[in-house]
Amino acid sequence: MKTYKIPIDWQVYGELEIQAESLDEAIQIAEHHDTPLPDVDGTIDDSWAIDYDIAMELNPGEEIGSEPPQD
Repeated sequence: MKTYKIPIDWQVYGELEIQAESLDEAIQIAEHHDTPLPDVDGTIDDSWAIDYDIAMELNPGEEIGSEPPQD
C-alpha cells in the first residue's frame, strides 16, 4: 500500500461586505489583490476536479491506468 498525492480543486462562494461610495467602487475594491477572502458560505455543486497532469508530477514513475474522465 502506498500513499499518493492527488491534487484537487473546487469552487466555493462567499460574500464580502465592502463600504464604498458606489457599487462600481465596491467591485473595484473586491477585485483588488489585497482584499482578504471572505468566509466560505458554501461549495459550488459539481466543481470538484482532479488535476491529472499535476498528479503525474507529484507521483513520479506512476501511470494513470486510463484516460481521465471527460465531463
